[in-house]
Amino acid sequence: MVLTEKVDIYSFGVVLLELISGKKPMVYIDIDDEDNGQEVTLVSLVAMYCEQMRGRDVMDSVAWDTCPFPEYLNLYDRDAH
Repeated sequence: MVLTEKVDIYSFGVVLLELISGKKPMVYIDIDDEDNGQEVTLVSLVAMYCEQMRGRDVMDSVAWDTCPFPEYLNLYDRDAH
C-alpha cells in the first residue's frame, strides 16, 4: 500500500465521521427483523443515510441538538422537508 496525501485526507474524514456520529469505523447494521445483519464501514453507512435523507441517524444526538448551523442539517434530514 502506497501512502499518499489522499490516504491522509480519507483517514482524517473517517476520524471526523467518528467524532460527529459517535460510531466506530466499522458498524454492525441489522438488515431485517430476523437478526440478519452485516458489518459495514462508517463511510458507506453515512453515504447510505445521506442518500435516504436520514441525516439525523448519522449524527450523535448531542451533536445534532447543539449544532450551531441547524439550517445545514435540514439538507440531509427528510423529517425537515
